[in-house]
Amino acid sequence: MVTFFAIFAVLVLINAALLISSILGSRDKKVADLKKGVPGQTPAKILPLDFISSKYKKAI
Repeated sequence: MVTFFAIFAVLVLINAALLISSILGSRDKKVADLKKGVPGQTPAKILPLDFISSKYKKAI
């Protein structure tokens, strides 16, 4: 039983360390990406959706 909990505790600690390093790494990368921006790319146009088309008016 002690062996199980020892292995379990080691695995939990490894998992926590990987989780923390992943969160810190993604936060740094996200901040750098926001500061840098994407050169030569314009924002995408958002077009309105046409939900009321002639095909669907007949069914309603």
